[in-house]
Amino acid sequence: MVKFFTKDSSDRAGDYNLSHIDLINHKGEIIDLKYIVIEMNIYESIYKNAVTGSIVITDAKNQIGRLEIQGLERIAFNLF
Repeated sequence: MVKFFTKDSSDRAGDYNLSHIDLINHKGEIIDLKYIVIEMNIYESIYKNAVTGSIVITDAKNQIGRLEIQGLERIAFNLF
């Protein structure tokens, strides 16, 4: 489950601050996904030269259906 904290320090082990999650499409447009993301998984492997992952979002307003999703999108986030 994705947690959003407003303070800069953590109280317990495992706490984190996820300040933003942005979808960047092939045109360079940035779409804020912070409030519709339910789950985010990040994978790192010694066999791949990139970090991969997946996100699960709620889309009650069909925002993803209105976007031009092609598979070339990038996800940018700040996790500390």
